Amino acid sequence: SALSIVDAVVKLAHALNLTVVAEGVESEEQRLALMTTGCDQLQGYYFSKPVPADQLFSIYQNLDEKFNRTGEFSIGDY
Repeated sequence: SALSIVDAVVKLAHALNLTVVAEGVESEEQRLALMTTGCDQLQGYYFSKPVPADQLFSIYQNLDEKFNRTGEFSIGDY
């Protein structure tokens, strides 16, 4: 299956001391499957649509303030 191939690639990359970034994650199902492989980082529309660089720090600051205030974090908060 495709997940078996991804798992093998992640293991090979880790054996070579590489960090593995999965791109194009679009669903919770994909996120969970990739987490089982030991993938180091994930990115894709599931987490965020592209953000203009000039807005990135403002978004981060708002998320950080909410986390410090409530102890909760959700990517959907921005």
